Amino acid sequence: CQLSILRIFNQHWYKFIKNYKPDAEIRKLFDTYDSLTKKAFFFQHYSATCQQCEKYKVHFILSSESSKPIPLNPHSAQYKELKQFVKKIGQYPPYAITPDKEILRFLNEEDKEYYKNALMCLSQNYGIGAHAYLRRIVENEIERIIEALAQIDSPEKENINNLLNEYRQKHVMEKLIDGIYDYLPNSLKESGDNPFKLLHNQLSGGIHEFSDDKCSDMAQQIDIILRFVIKKINEENSEVKEVRKAMQKLRNRE
Repeated sequence: CQLSILRIFNQHWYKFIKNYKPDAEIRKLFDTYDSLTKKAFFFQHYSATCQQCEKYKVHFILSSESSKPIPLNPHSAQYKELKQFVKKIGQYPPYAITPDKEILRFLNEEDKEYYKNALMCLSQNYGIGAHAYLRRIVENEIERIIEALAQIDSPEKENINNLLNEYRQKHVMEKLIDGIYDYLPNSLKESGDNPFKLLHNQLSGGIHEFSDDKCSDMAQQIDIILRFVIKKINEENSEVKEVRKAMQKLRNRE
């Protein structure tokens, strides 16, 4: 088990981390044998250093349990025959997810936390939790995303604003979602489908209808489409600004 934990650690950090260092001193401090349960315990410290900067360090505390006292000599025959059960009980710095900065800049403060929680749930295979968080984000942000689309200085700008004004009067989201496709920039039509409709459709149906694995898969697809839409809108807006800036400079030279 100890090897399997290190192997998982190795898979996640192999490109960045080197020099695993079992800390024998911590083991000596915490070695115990419980005569009531007839189980032996010890805690072991592992540290690793970043191969790129050679400064950043990660530390783990592993708890080992066996049915017999653990020999101090790890090369002894008794140690090799011993069955141990290992679990990670501590990590510093704590495990964290770093979301895409471009997405975080777009989301409001509440949805930034929801998004971090969704990614954390996905990383731990908690599909139902991830799906619930991303559904909430879509519900909160879909109107703001369309408003951002209306900020792009394009011939479709007026039509998009008309759709938004009609939505604010009648509050029929389906009509806004269906109508927006005709005015999307080509970069948002690359998939051949209406990304806003796909996102909005995820708000229907209860989470209890789906398994954890199904929710995990759906959450991943929502995340992909959400990031695609936000990034494409940002790119379109930036491109239009650059073109207008270049045209202004050329006019000034005439």
